[in-house]
Amino acid sequence: MKIFKCSQCGKSFESVRKKKYCKPECRPSNPKKGKILNSNQLIIEKFLKSPKKLWSDKKQMMKELSFCKLLVKKYGKNFWFKIKPPFKMISLSWFFSINGRKFLQIEKSKLKLDFSKERAYYEQKENPVAKSNYPKTNKTLLDFLRDE
Repeated sequence: MKIFKCSQCGKSFESVRKKKYCKPECRPSNPKKGKILNSNQLIIEKFLKSPKKLWSDKKQMMKELSFCKLLVKKYGKNFWFKIKPPFKMISLSWFFSINGRKFLQIEKSKLKLDFSKERAYYEQKENPVAKSNYPKTNKTLLDFLRDE
C-alpha cells in the first residue's frame, strides 16, 4: 500500500495502485466537459455542419483529422483561423474539390492584401515632362491663320 494525495480535497489516502482521488465524491462529475480542443479539432468545429456527430464516429473522425492535417500543412494554422467558411459543410474534403481550391486561392490572396500601410504622395513643383528646346511664342488663332 502506498500513500497518495487527493487532487480535489488534498487528503492523504492509501491505495494499492496510483489514484488521483480518494473517493468517488471527489472525482469531477463530467471530466470531458472542460476538455480543451487542439487546433485541428477547432478547425473541424469551425467548418463542419455537425461536429458532435463526427466525434462519436471514430472512423469518420480520423478521416476528417487527416484532411485537416493535410490542409494545415499546405496553408498553415493561422490561415484557417482567419478565414470564414462560405457555408457549413459536411466534410473538409470539399476543400480538395475544384470549387474548394478556388475558394482557398481567393481567400489566400485576400489575406495577402495590406491596407495598413500609409503612403505619402509628394507634389512635384516642376512639370515632369521634358522641356522643349524651341522658343514658345504666344499666338492666337487669328495670328496663326494670317501667317499661312
